[in-house]
Amino acid sequence: MVPLPKMDKNMVLLPMNVELLTAVIRTIHIQGTIHKLLFGENKVLDWSH
Repeated sequence: MVPLPKMDKNMVLLPMNVELLTAVIRTIHIQGTIHKLLFGENKVLDWSH
């Protein structure tokens, strides 16, 4: 009876961790797109390379 609750807790924690990871990735992606929109001059830096 004791291991079952632990397994249930892991099953509950894993999806929450996945949601947190996706949320972090989305925020970073959104920040990157905003940075590109605000600082379009980065294209000039790409040309320099």
